[in-house]
Amino acid sequence: MKTVLAVSFLFALQIQAQTQWQNPLPQGNVLLSLYFKDAQSGFAIGLSGTILKTVDGGKTWSLQSTDLEYAFYSMHFLDQNDGLICGADRDQRGIILRTTDGGSTWALIDASFDYPLYSIDAFKQNSYAVGGGGIIVQSSDRGLTWNRLESGTPNDLWSVCFADENTGYVAGDDILLKTTNKGTSWSPLTSVSYPGLLKYVWFFDADEGYFFGQGGTVLKTTNGGVSFLSTGIHPTFGHSITSAFFTSRQVGFACGEQGRLFKTTNAGESWTDLWNPGGLPLYSVFFISATEGFVAGVGGHILHTINAGDKWDWSSSRSGFGQQLKSISFVNQNVGYAVGGTAPYGSISEALFTKDKGNTWHEMTTGTRVPLNAVCFLNESTGYAVGYEGTIIKTTDGGNSWSSVAQPNWQRNLRAIFFVNENKGFVVGGDEDFAQYNQVVLKTTDAGLTWSEYESDWTFTLNSVFFADENLGFACGNNSNLIKTTDGGATWRKSNSGIDAELRCIFFTSKDVGYCVGEDARIYKTTNQGVEWAQQVSGFENRYEYDLNSVYFVDANTGYAVGGRGWDYGYHQQFEKYGLVLKTSDGGATWTEWDCATWNNFYSIAPVEKNSFILCGDYASLIKVTNDEVSTVPATATIAEHDGFFLAQNYPNPFNRSTTIQYNLPVAQYVELKIYDTLGRDVITLVDESQAAGSHKVQLDSGALSTGLFFYRLRAG
Repeated sequence: MKTVLAVSFLFALQIQAQTQWQNPLPQGNVLLSLYFKDAQSGFAIGLSGTILKTVDGGKTWSLQSTDLEYAFYSMHFLDQNDGLICGADRDQRGIILRTTDGGSTWALIDASFDYPLYSIDAFKQNSYAVGGGGIIVQSSDRGLTWNRLESGTPNDLWSVCFADENTGYVAGDDILLKTTNKGTSWSPLTSVSYPGLLKYVWFFDADEGYFFGQGGTVLKTTNGGVSFLSTGIHPTFGHSITSAFFTSRQVGFACGEQGRLFKTTNAGESWTDLWNPGGLPLYSVFFISATEGFVAGVGGHILHTINAGDKWDWSSSRSGFGQQLKSISFVNQNVGYAVGGTAPYGSISEALFTKDKGNTWHEMTTGTRVPLNAVCFLNESTGYAVGYEGTIIKTTDGGNSWSSVAQPNWQRNLRAIFFVNENKGFVVGGDEDFAQYNQVVLKTTDAGLTWSEYESDWTFTLNSVFFADENLGFACGNNSNLIKTTDGGATWRKSNSGIDAELRCIFFTSKDVGYCVGEDARIYKTTNQGVEWAQQVSGFENRYEYDLNSVYFVDANTGYAVGGRGWDYGYHQQFEKYGLVLKTSDGGATWTEWDCATWNNFYSIAPVEKNSFILCGDYASLIKVTNDEVSTVPATATIAEHDGFFLAQNYPNPFNRSTTIQYNLPVAQYVELKIYDTLGRDVITLVDESQAAGSHKVQLDSGALSTGLFFYRLRAG
């Protein structure tokens, strides 16, 4: 009789654990869908392959999975054990994940879909998913296998809802679909001539339901779509409703872009605007009772109410308002500061500080409401920050209090600050939308008490300033402009030979060697004090509109450039928009991309310790990256045994270059040893052959794996 040993998902090995979320917690990726199986057990999923889980009714959330290759858009549970997630991979192909153990583990379904899948729903044994290009797929075996259905439209489909076993509805681009035969055929609902972009559908039964969409559109039917009552969700809301949830036929909630929350208590006849403490776009709402519910959206934000939406509190942990963090500065390995804000949202200022290497961040009061673009600390006591409306503020007590420094009547956007010594510093900026406020260079020689402006007729903005020594300095900006001073800022002249891009940041490793980065992921290098600049190959030039916002070198050879793509809050179009981190180890000759745990843009980078640095970016994101160090992941067992077989824990674990897996066979037989990732995908086959009885060892080289968590399984017999 054949003896079979199967050991699955027992051992963890981690190679170069590189990223750690510091703010918000447990993570800051965009969340697109919420689902609760019961009052205690729930999930939140989103971009960067994010899966969060709570087992205490949303009091705490744990990060189950992240994978930059995937976007997870929607989820649904058929019962307490069987659940489904739909989404897309980086190539915009649809994917479906399945769990049969209540969401403890998820496996990628072996199926191919030509278009991304945006929404998933189920009724009894049948499951349905819809997505781009009019795709509708159906499963009758609890999500194990899927068949393509004919939708009759090439339009993108955003949401699906089945009211009963036979009747289902779909919302899409300028189309509403209905089936009455379990999806075998679909018919457009033509009683609305131009429905517009519809993002969400909710039905109580086969007759009564709602479609929500762009411009706050609400379409209600009580006769299965034969006719509709069209009502706007709010007269001042012109953006898309992205999700809705009804706790009864009278009471419902809806959320949308620009962070708006709405409630109806009269079956959709009218909607009231609820207060949202986050103020940022929301993509999913889910209630577990008539009074208790959750909403989720950008920046990993999860809000919680226990009084039917009258008040919302944070369910996820975060510091700050969730706006952009534009600049970060560490005084030493323990103490650091980050500032930012977002002008389009009512001029919100963001300022955070840490005193424990970034492990915890706290809000800091600066006394200004305007967004801040840059922060610079000279020592543990003295620091400066600059921002919109000509703002320059200073602290002399480590950020406990800030005061506005004396200045002329500037109204320009101040973008960067650099101090040569404790007394002499420079600020640059400008507003490209207002010609009279273009380019500004400010200088102080008395520790910020007074500032003088350099007079010129240049009509461009400056984004960054850096001094290689007290006399040699550079500032870069838009329209490929770079200026240089050799007399400590007394005079400036243009020095941009070889540059053809908007420049965001400049950094010098010595008096001769410097780098600047900017739009289209351009990187330039000079070896002769800025006389000439040569473009380096970043690998992302003109690729999906990536930009680099900051560059920093830890020594003459090792440097980092960070950035990302532009952000427009249209989440279904954001699959190719994610943070970008590039590293060079040879002085810029070659650059390689690093996984950075998020699709959020990065704006600044600061070293913390010898082998680690912190990135700041969208939605108050703070991520610590550790280079060439390994974090320990405890194994769930040391040895698995069965009838004389055993499979030992790999050693070393974790590892950097290679590790060894040992196992024993009591008799000669066929052996299969495979490595799997966290989604259950087979990534490497180490052994696939007949082997003799006895002890065996197999070496696994790290070059065959990307950074992350993996499992191995032995089958024998």
